[in-house]
Formats: sequence, structure tokens, C-alpha cells
Amino acid sequence: MSTQQPVSTISCHATAKSVNGNGDDDPLIMYIVLRRDLWQEQQWPLGSLVSQGCHAATAVLWDTRESAHTQAYCAPSTIDHMRKVCEMYFDDDDDDALKV
Repeated sequence: MSTQQPVSTISCHATAKSVNGNGDDDPLIMYIVLRRDLWQEQQWPLGSLVSQGCHAATAVLWDTRESAHTQAYCAPSTIDHMRKVCEMYFDDDDDDALKV
């Protein structure tokens, strides 16, 4: 019997953000935000939480595959330099983690 939780309980937010403010030459960064309470309070296995984050990141890339930002992020010239930042927040009320 699977103990995997539905994807809808995972909060994931992905966005491209300018790192140094210089415009088009800035690297694109995917931010992945996970709920810490699922791991600590609901005792999800860490592997399950990481898997859900990976699934969400992959889904974001697929859903935005036509976007110029996504195409630049996944371009052959940048594929070896993709940047991701993973953050955890405590629960749905802790929305400061989602402010980018």
C-alpha cells in the first residue's frame, strides 16, 4: 500500500529571478519552495518530499515549455549551468517564503 501523499498538498513556486540586476545577462534561477511541516509534523519521508519537489519542478518546465525564459533555462548552452534554489517554509500561513 502506498503512503505517497497527493501532489496537491505540496506547495511549489517556481520563477526566474534576476540575480545581479543587469537584465538579460542574469542567470535564470528556479526557486522550489517546499512545506517543512509535511516532513517534520506529518512525518513524510524526506525522499518523498524531495520526489514531490522534483515532480513539481518538472511539471513547471513542461507547462512553461513555450516560454522564452524556460527555453533559455533549458538551452543546450546553459543545460550544464541550471540553477535551482530550494527553500522550506513551515506551513501555508508562512507566505514570506514565497515572496521573490
